[in-house]
Amino acid sequence: MQWAIIRWLNLHHRKIIAIAALGTAASIVALFTRGLREDYSIAAFVGSRNEEFATFERFIDTFGGNELVLIAVRGKGALDEETLACLERIVPKAEALPAVRRAAAVTKLPKFGRGLLMRHPLVKGVLVSNDERTAAIILQMSEQGGDGDQRRQTVNELRRFVADAQREYPSLEIILTGPYVTMLEMFELVRQDLRVFSICVAVLMTLVLYALIGSWRTALFAVGVALSAVLSTLGASVALGVNMSLTTQMIVIMVAVLAVATCVHLAVGHREARGGTLGTFTNLMAPCTAVILTSAAGFASVCISDIRPVRDFGALMVLGLLLALLFAFAGVFMLGGGRAGTDQPRAALHRAFSTRLGRLAEWTLSHRAVVIIAFLVAAGVLAIPIPALQFESDFVKNFRKGSAVRTGYEFVEQNLAPLGSIELEVRRRDGGSIVNLPAIRACDRVAAYAVATHGPITKSISLLDVLRLSNVGLPTSEYELQLRFKVAETLLGTMLGPDAIKNFITDDRDTLRVSLRAREAAGVWEKIEMAEDVRRNAAAAFGPDYDVTVTGLYYFYATLIAGLLSDQNTTFVITLIAVFAISVLLLRSLKLAAIGMIPNLFPMVACLGLMGWLNIPINMATSMILAISLGIAVDDTVHYLWRYRRELKATADPGAALVRSHRSVGVACVFTTLVITGGFWILCFSRFLP
Repeated sequence: MQWAIIRWLNLHHRKIIAIAALGTAASIVALFTRGLREDYSIAAFVGSRNEEFATFERFIDTFGGNELVLIAVRGKGALDEETLACLERIVPKAEALPAVRRAAAVTKLPKFGRGLLMRHPLVKGVLVSNDERTAAIILQMSEQGGDGDQRRQTVNELRRFVADAQREYPSLEIILTGPYVTMLEMFELVRQDLRVFSICVAVLMTLVLYALIGSWRTALFAVGVALSAVLSTLGASVALGVNMSLTTQMIVIMVAVLAVATCVHLAVGHREARGGTLGTFTNLMAPCTAVILTSAAGFASVCISDIRPVRDFGALMVLGLLLALLFAFAGVFMLGGGRAGTDQPRAALHRAFSTRLGRLAEWTLSHRAVVIIAFLVAAGVLAIPIPALQFESDFVKNFRKGSAVRTGYEFVEQNLAPLGSIELEVRRRDGGSIVNLPAIRACDRVAAYAVATHGPITKSISLLDVLRLSNVGLPTSEYELQLRFKVAETLLGTMLGPDAIKNFITDDRDTLRVSLRAREAAGVWEKIEMAEDVRRNAAAAFGPDYDVTVTGLYYFYATLIAGLLSDQNTTFVITLIAVFAISVLLLRSLKLAAIGMIPNLFPMVACLGLMGWLNIPINMATSMILAISLGIAVDDTVHYLWRYRRELKATADPGAALVRSHRSVGVACVFTTLVITGGFWILCFSRFLP
């Protein structure tokens, strides 16, 4: 079969290269004309197949989207003349934007009652800070506001409003934040970084390859294959309508470095192969194919995840790697025939590595116990903090300190009610009205319990707060309750629009919402337990006639991160089985395949151990570390064992086979490691911390 494939490649390599060139050109046109699909909605970011997300979506459909924009204005006082003038300037302009569903601000309150209403639960801590120095404008956005162009235009307009107001009122501190803005800013950071990193990685790889291998043709071959594979993969994402998610940056870098790694092995093998291109394929087609298949298996395994962007990432990585393999095989024919001349001056670095690696192998053979003990000690030390790895669901910590996103959220949490919320949905089972005295009293107990028991929860907002009057307790009769409800419905409609009451209760009045505002500074398990405890308390308070469901982005995102642990374990097992099976088929030896798993597992222990020692938490990005590290580590392992098996057959001396493997394929392993490390090192400068 191998010979059939080689003959087919020999006949069609020019066509493959032409197709790759056309695909790359078409992808460039598609990227410049249509662009990557941009959907900044929460569903696009954390869309999932699990029940928690279905509950969250139903909640949004019932009570309206919870994508908010918050403009906070801090001055001498919330009702200070300058602050009110600033609000009066911004609010009408913001309300006129198509994506804005409604706006709430103290300037919408009746002038004669503002001082009194500032102490109302719906105002204090929400529209006015507790110290009464900060006034907020809360914009509830339309559910159709997730479209990339519309969101970008809306946020840019809001930025312009804020900038104009800041110039006109320099003594005021004005902050623009909220999930609607943050989602866009997050994607913009990734997109801007991607442009810079793509150029840097291409230049870095070209220079490193030339320095290591000493051939511009080889360097351009490797970078050309990587560039074509990356652009074709992105073009496919445009054609298929795959959303541009936060994994786009990782796809570009990883397809590039793994494609270059394959090309480096082919180029180094071509340099030393007898028989030119034919000899190269004879020696390297099987291991290169096995490497790509095992790496692809690692990335394919993440497709089991419930999270949509993670599944898209896995699928696009598989496509990119298969394209890279095909393009690399076709490109080998362009390297020319015959040996590349290892005695050329430009190959001095190659020879130096070969000599030193040979000596390293000889030293290792005479100090086996030292090497084994050193690795066992290293693995033991690295494994110590793995059980204590933290799971991070604090969205704000995805950004560097001092960034606009982090500054905005920290400002809000210091001065106003937090933007994160645990949502309780309470439904009356018989379909009757939930606006009754027992339900309102239960709502009061639930709110008091949540705020008093759980530190991160700082405020509760519900229908109860709509019905409250200053210095007056809860309604004492059904008649008073219904009267207050009518008055509140009318007042809310006058200030915020006719459907404002729908934020608190459904049209048929059988379901109400209790929103518990909570600070982000809490761990994943604390968030989940806190939400479940509040739900249990609410179920007990309302009784058997009511169904209580807990949801909200705060709670859902925490369950999502917790679920990633299960996904990580499953993907690891799947990848491990796939790698072992492919290794057995390639090496035709259970023993060699089993031995080969040891250097594949060590990097995983190292990655997770260093995450523990350096307090790097597991989040949506780092949760894929096991499958990714295994997919990369297996590259050198497969190539090395393949070469070792060949050398062992030729010499029948394990020691000599080891030395010769070090001096040949070992050089390619070092070169690919340097290139891959350089590619990932560039990501350390990203402004998006994961």
